[in-house]
Amino acid sequence: MPGTIHKNDIGTELVCEFKDDDEVLDISAATTIQGKFKKPTGEVIVKTLDLVTDGSDGLAKYVTVSNDLDVVGRWKLQGFVVIPTPSPSRQFHSTIAEFVVHDNVN
Repeated sequence: MPGTIHKNDIGTELVCEFKDDDEVLDISAATTIQGKFKKPTGEVIVKTLDLVTDGSDGLAKYVTVSNDLDVVGRWKLQGFVVIPTPSPSRQFHSTIAEFVVHDNVN
């Protein structure tokens, strides 16, 4: 996660790392790559993640836009991927990362 994050920051890059039994998971063939964000209020929102490189490093990211980081407090982020090959498809979750959104001077 980046350094200090503030309410309503735009352009903050939040990264999920996918592993399987402590080995980096190649997510290059994933058909679904999502991040589940849990706000301090308990509300969960789901966003589409993008690969950081080609997916072989197991990293996917979300870059915040306007109104994403709208609540001050401790947030949680967990990634979710669906990899269709080999058949049957496989689904994986990343570990849960926590980050704090700080307030601004009003």
